[in-house]
Amino acid sequence: MPGWDLDSERIVTNVAQWGYDPARIHWLFLIHAHADHAGGAAALAAMTGCRVIGAAADAALIAAGDEELLSLRAAKRNGTYPVDYRFRTHADVAAAVDGEIFVVGDVSVQAIHVPGHTPGSTCYWWKPTVSDRCSAGTQCSTAASSA
Repeated sequence: MPGWDLDSERIVTNVAQWGYDPARIHWLFLIHAHADHAGGAAALAAMTGCRVIGAAADAALIAAGDEELLSLRAAKRNGTYPVDYRFRTHADVAAAVDGEIFVVGDVSVQAIHVPGHTPGSTCYWWKPTVSDRCSAGTQCSTAASSA
């Protein structure tokens, strides 16, 4: 997850240290609009040129950067975020339609909206050639893929 803007540079550095070219990151799938997940989207897109994908309801929140709607005010009050943290907006979030399938190399990624945590909370069902996986912030493998 992208996390705060402060982590974006470290993410790109880690990708490079693992032997991958960050310029080959073409997609960033957001599961929801809170800053701990979407706060680095704008920075990662700028650093890698990747396309940011998220549900329409959350895309609007990310573009507007409204601290109340992003739950940032409450998070700042309880110390989760520094008081001076500013969410970096990103107006170019491609709105994923429920059920939409994105082709990423030899993998298909299906967006599944699960509104609740945020209006646009989304899971992604990954269908690689070897196994099926569902990502909702953490990786959840099916029984078939753990065999």
